Amino acid sequence: MRRYRRALRCILSALFIFYPATSLIAQSSEQELRSQLLNKVFFLRDRWSGLTLKFTAQGTLDRGSRQVPFTLAGVQISDIRLRPDELTIQGNRIGIRFDRDVPHGMMLKPITIHIVRPGDGDYLPALHAIFAKNLAEMTDSAPDYWKPYLSQHFPSPGTAAEPTPSAETDAEHLAASVSPPELLKKGKPDVHR
Repeated sequence: MRRYRRALRCILSALFIFYPATSLIAQSSEQELRSQLLNKVFFLRDRWSGLTLKFTAQGTLDRGSRQVPFTLAGVQISDIRLRPDELTIQGNRIGIRFDRDVPHGMMLKPITIHIVRPGDGDYLPALHAIFAKNLAEMTDSAPDYWKPYLSQHFPSPGTAAEPTPSAETDAEHLAASVSPPELLKKGKPDVHR
C-alpha cells in the first residue's frame, strides 16, 4: 500500500511539473505577438469596415459588418496589449493606391481590434483567420474585376503568373510592320477658302 501511494505521489508530482509546460507551449506571449505584428501592415481578410472590431477566439467577427473595398482593408499595427481575457490591437487603417502597378499606402483613421482569449491562449489561429499578410492572399476575396490584376501582379506563393507582353514589346512588334509615310501628291494650299 505504501509503495502504491509513493508511486501515485511520484506520478502526480510529475504531472504537475510537466502539465504547465505542455499547456504553455501553444500560448502566445505579448513579446512574441509584438515581434510578429508590431509596425507591420496586414490586410483584413473579409474587408470589414468599422473602427472598432471585436472577434471571437476563433477569429470570427462578433457582430456583422459591411465590407469595404480591398484597397481600404490594410491595417498598420502600432500597439498590442495582451490582457488576461483578450488581445487588443491598435493601429491605423491603410488605404492602397496603385501608381504604375506599385502599391502605395495612405494612412487613414485609427482602428482598434479586440480578440477574445482562446482556451489554450494561442492567438495565432485567430490572427491568421483575421489578417492576410499581403495582397496575394487577398486575391480570392477581391471583386471579380480585380482578380486578373492581382493574380498577375501579386501571384500567390507557388503560383507563377502567366507572362503577358509588355507595352514596349507590343510597340516594337507594331513598329516592325509599319512603313514610313510617302508623299502622294504635291500642291499649294488654297488660302481663299
